[in-house]
Amino acid sequence: MLLLVAALIAKVGLPLTVLGTEAVADRIVEPQIARAQAELSAIELPGAPGLAPDAGWVDRLKAAGDITGQVDRLLAAAGGIADTVVDLIVGYAVKIVILPLVTLWLVARLAETLIGGLVPRREG
Repeated sequence: MLLLVAALIAKVGLPLTVLGTEAVADRIVEPQIARAQAELSAIELPGAPGLAPDAGWVDRLKAAGDITGQVDRLLAAAGGIADTVVDLIVGYAVKIVILPLVTLWLVARLAETLIGGLVPRREG
């Protein structure tokens, strides 16, 4: 009987763990990941003006124009990128590591309760 319950838990519990993890991730974590990815794709970094590949450094400096303004825009974009990347890291860590571990822990507690009820306790 004990092996039957263990097999049932493995056969039903693990797929339910995967389905539960995916359902929770789709409802809670995926919107955060999608928002962070949209923010990341919306960030525009100021690029170098279109110059010939063989242009010298003097030509590049002349074409750059307002360098302090470009540096300020780069720093502002870098701050936005850092926040967005941290949001993505947290979202994927929750989805890939934390949710599966929590649901497996819950299945293990359920299995312990079910099997504990079947095994007679020793007194003495």
